[in-house]
Amino acid sequence: MKTIILFVLTTAVWAEELYVKNEGTPVIFGVGSDGDHIMTILPQNRFCDHARRPIVDEVFQGRAYHFSWCHNGGRSYTWYDASHHCQRLGNGFQAVSIEHPNEDNFVAGVLRTYQMRDIWTSGTKLGSYQWYWETGVSTGYTNWSNTGRLGRSQPDNADGNEQCLAVVNSLGVGWHDSRCNTLRPVICETEAFYRQ
Repeated sequence: MKTIILFVLTTAVWAEELYVKNEGTPVIFGVGSDGDHIMTILPQNRFCDHARRPIVDEVFQGRAYHFSWCHNGGRSYTWYDASHHCQRLGNGFQAVSIEHPNEDNFVAGVLRTYQMRDIWTSGTKLGSYQWYWETGVSTGYTNWSNTGRLGRSQPDNADGNEQCLAVVNSLGVGWHDSRCNTLRPVICETEAFYRQ
């Protein structure tokens, strides 16, 4: 038992050091045969302030936002688990639905400020041929990236099963269709329920 605990603590310390040496690149342990991450460790983000903000990290235009990476030790989620994480927060939280350019610019700014590579949104086309948000609203406003993994504009459904919407910070911040079982952090949102 002591050996296992020592291994876990040693691994966590090593991951923290590697993260700093890699200039903020996430440390990934193991990759499945289909390229899915098995475990991603993101050290506590230096921009997060838990003492002042136990649930809500930002309030923008009447909406409260929760950044999962500031609260869960850097855990990443599948799209489904990201949605459940937000719902478990209570207070009407859901994964972010980017319905307006101002909110899109806000989310892009968050990714840049926190030096995040990507996040899940509530966007999906599961059970549909159209993209829609978890709220049931179709994605009228869009900001699909001009480039994807195959060099084509998004959404490109490169793997033939990319049915969930992520925001990716690579060569600019833009929307990407993605496999729903890819592991990412999430931004959750709700109506602002208290003042900061």
